[in-house]
Amino acid sequence: DGRSKPRESTLEFAPFIAEVHRLWLRQSRPGLKTCYDFAKLNAQPGWKIPSIKTVQRATDLLDERLVILKRFGETAFKNAVLPNLERDYTTLQSNECWVSDHMIFDVIVNVGTHEKPRFVRPWLTSWEDCRSRKIVGYNICPSAPSSTEILLAIKRACVSAGIPDTVYMDNGKDYDSWILQGQTKWERKRVRIQVDEHHFTGALGQLGCTVMHARPHNPESKQIEPWHRTVHARFDKFQATYCGSTTEQKPEDLYSGANAVVKWRGKLQSGQAPLFADFCSAFNDWLEADYHTRQHTGQGMDGMTPNECWAAHLTTKKTAPADHLELLLQRTSKPVKVTRSGVTWGDRGYGRGDSLLDPWFGKEVYLRVGDDVTEVSVWTIEDRLIGRVRMNSLSSFLHADEDTFKAVARDRKRIKSDVKAGHAAQMQMHKSVADLLAEKMNTDKADKSLRPAPRPGSLRILSSPLNNDDVDKALSQPMRKAVGAESLNIDMSTGELLDCAPEPVGQTFLSVSKMSIYEDGEN
Repeated sequence: DGRSKPRESTLEFAPFIAEVHRLWLRQSRPGLKTCYDFAKLNAQPGWKIPSIKTVQRATDLLDERLVILKRFGETAFKNAVLPNLERDYTTLQSNECWVSDHMIFDVIVNVGTHEKPRFVRPWLTSWEDCRSRKIVGYNICPSAPSSTEILLAIKRACVSAGIPDTVYMDNGKDYDSWILQGQTKWERKRVRIQVDEHHFTGALGQLGCTVMHARPHNPESKQIEPWHRTVHARFDKFQATYCGSTTEQKPEDLYSGANAVVKWRGKLQSGQAPLFADFCSAFNDWLEADYHTRQHTGQGMDGMTPNECWAAHLTTKKTAPADHLELLLQRTSKPVKVTRSGVTWGDRGYGRGDSLLDPWFGKEVYLRVGDDVTEVSVWTIEDRLIGRVRMNSLSSFLHADEDTFKAVARDRKRIKSDVKAGHAAQMQMHKSVADLLAEKMNTDKADKSLRPAPRPGSLRILSSPLNNDDVDKALSQPMRKAVGAESLNIDMSTGELLDCAPEPVGQTFLSVSKMSIYEDGEN
């Protein structure tokens, strides 16, 4: 029956087998039988064509690493074949190094209401302590995260666990950003600008943290990736609206529709999707009840839970008051110039018409923005607080109210008056005190000469013992002498002094012995 027949040697079929392997070793991953059929069509005269079993035996002899590289790509080859650098986590202490990254949940959540649902897959931003694998802080948001969510997560981490010495982060733009590091990714990588100004160090620099970035396109270099796999395996898969990370993993009963194979309504249509707040609460409960209290098998954990390992290896805990953390971890803007519209942050304007910004018109300042974006604090480039300003209000395009116009008009009038007054004061900056007072006296005389006659009904002096001939001289003269006016001629109709000229004292009319200047905060 042919069982004693020797097997065919693959050497004599080498050209044909090479053609089969050329068709088979591609990332579209076609079947071997299909490649065998196409190779027979492409066979050249003189080629010997073996059986499919002979081709299969020759294919089994191929290097498995070559098959992974050619049929599954560079990423699979790097993850499955190339060796990784093994790190010794026992050389670290708790809070010595934190690592962070984003992850999208494999769960569909309702961020709307039961009446008007809106379904999304939320995102998780985590900060993990490298020594203990404890999640020291996290933030869940319904949309793709940015540096704002990273700041919020590390703020919660610093409040609960302290401040780390080093942070190890992803290489993406949201982590390698101006807000976190005081430099853009382009500046750090291309220009390599080195700046020492305090406000240019970013939020992490102001905390005193050393920043390290993972290698580009090398996610496995961050040890937080196993944490993400744990979340998918132990939390996501037990939620009612688990959707899987790929189409093949999506449960059949998640959706329903006209072409659905199943006969029952989908979980989303039946209202089983959790509300966003309930989902966040459920995740926090799972984190504390399962992950932080379950024995970890990672390198250097020695069978301890993350909570136990973090407490056992915590030698130093750097902390800061909550209000200091609130200030240091606020979002900071690049230097912006004060204009007639105030200052801008993104597409928002602040401080239009605010007298606080008047001395800084045309100069550069920078902003700190907290959780409440309706108000920002304005700082000088030297990190000195100028004050807080409110967001500019927008009026209706067609139906602006009269109060808005009046408020703008008042601001315009005030600014114009302040500018003129400031200019006049600047012109007199180098004059002496005696010159200024002499000018004041001349101005007062000119004002008196131009003073209009009193209007009917206004108050005016009719009679006074100081200058009334009808009053007994024995009464008027002592009164004049008591007030030092025995030689003054007073016009009783206007209350002005007549024929009064100051007597010169030396070369000046005034002797100044002492002057004190006070500020009330505004003038």
